[in-house]
Amino acid sequence: MMLRYEREGLERLTRDRERLAKAAVDGRAAEMKADFERKISAEYSFDQDPVWKEAYQRAQLELHQANQKIASECEKLGIPRQFAPGIDVRWCSRGENMVKTRREELRKSAYAEIDVLTKNAKTQIGVAASGVRVRLLEGNLTSDDAKQFLESMPSIEDLMPMLSLKAIEQKAKLQPILQAANDDDQ
Repeated sequence: MMLRYEREGLERLTRDRERLAKAAVDGRAAEMKADFERKISAEYSFDQDPVWKEAYQRAQLELHQANQKIASECEKLGIPRQFAPGIDVRWCSRGENMVKTRREELRKSAYAEIDVLTKNAKTQIGVAASGVRVRLLEGNLTSDDAKQFLESMPSIEDLMPMLSLKAIEQKAKLQPILQAANDDDQ
């Protein structure tokens, strides 16, 4: 059996460690968001990689030759140079992330995932800390009622079972019917 001052000291230490761990989770979430922002904002120059540079230079040469053919044909057809069509190819330094709406879509998804990870980490920290406090306390419980009370807490899985797609679909179908019924009652 643990002494009272040992148990109280360990309880305080557990609460401190829980608080610090949860603060560390917030710090990690901020790091993850900053890292994500760096990744979607990254720009790559064609000349920073030898393979990219060679491919770009080859494409520029082909482009120049194709535009010369087009210009020659336009001259034969009597199309003035300033109105002549042409081919333009450019290096996209950001890929799909060049488009603002794409970055916003990715950001929304990444931030939502980071928020879920943050909440789950904090929950796991809280559960672990609570488990330590329970172990500290249960060694000192003597009555069966006290022990039974300690075990009576329902699990998260019992309180929040996974969603069933079929049940959600059925609920979505019922919503208009329920709304119409509520409208009729008013």
